[in-house]
Amino acid sequence: MHHLSNKRLYSRDELIRKLSKSVKNYIAVYWSGVNPGDGCFTGGINLVTHDPYYEGWAPTLEESSEYITGAELELVKDVCEATPWGQKLGGLCLGGTQYRLKPELRAQQ
Repeated sequence: MHHLSNKRLYSRDELIRKLSKSVKNYIAVYWSGVNPGDGCFTGGINLVTHDPYYEGWAPTLEESSEYITGAELELVKDVCEATPWGQKLGGLCLGGTQYRLKPELRAQQ
């Protein structure tokens, strides 16, 4: 199966494998906007990974992020811990959730 961008969708096993490569890897769901009732929002879901080769000397190259779909996130939600973040300031809103692989699953990888 492919996404509209013609990118092949990740399987559950592929996502778990990517998340288990580093404790720094996670899936980020995010949104921001003004006046939520007006529908002026933007958001997305990204798979954020870290390459240990660049750790300590090239931090801008260490982290990479790629868009994934909501369907892909649903495949691994049950094996992840969700940590919400964000706040509302007046009419402005910024927030999201980080999904990280549960520690007991990371140890098995």
